[in-house]
Amino acid sequence: MKLPLALSLLLRRCLALAGLALATAALTAQSPATGTLEGRIFDPARAGYLERARVTLEGTSLETFTDETGQYRFTNVPAGTARVKVFFTGLAPYAAAVPVTAGQVAQHDITLTATASAPRKPGAPADAVVT
Repeated sequence: MKLPLALSLLLRRCLALAGLALATAALTAQSPATGTLEGRIFDPARAGYLERARVTLEGTSLETFTDETGQYRFTNVPAGTARVKVFFTGLAPYAAAVPVTAGQVAQHDITLTATASAPRKPGAPADAVVT
């Protein structure tokens, strides 16, 4: 039995809309597999927050630098344990494991410490170390 053209078009449109509604519902029902990680980096020797500290997440290509208030922020961080690494010239490198929950913001503030410098021979260049 052949349907009239108008009824056939209406049926096609209804089926297309129903399919689109189901696809949209399935996508929004899935929980996000990522979260956000943010914080500030403080240097007690300077009594202030660090600008341009390099912050990376080990095992990913995610990298950022702190802003003028010492703030860093990563979005789309895979849920689970993220390993945060910080580098700032003249200070000891920092690394820590931080739990990241899907769909949530993990706050992780960091205080960096000074590196211990090795002794130099008197009159030696700054890169010479006593052994």
